[in-house]
Amino acid sequence: MTATIAPGTQPVTDGVTMTVAFSVADAGAVQHFGISYEALRDHFGAASNEPRDISAAFERGKAAIVGKAANMMRAGQRSTSRILLKTENF
Repeated sequence: MTATIAPGTQPVTDGVTMTVAFSVADAGAVQHFGISYEALRDHFGAASNEPRDISAAFERGKAAIVGKAANMMRAGQRSTSRILLKTENF
């Protein structure tokens, strides 16, 4: 089974926390994640912290981002709150 952005959800850019919040569905489980703007700049080509640049970088890197999140879930990393992906996770 392939991990996906959780059905009925979409990534949300949050300029206050400087993250993109998203939920991943994998093997019947859903976990909430966030990815830092820094990771999106360092690894997925965000040119700035502007919402359009951040959203475009998330879309470019979505497969790798969701894949990393799913690997964390499969390794047993679960939380009732959001798990943050940072630049060092990639």
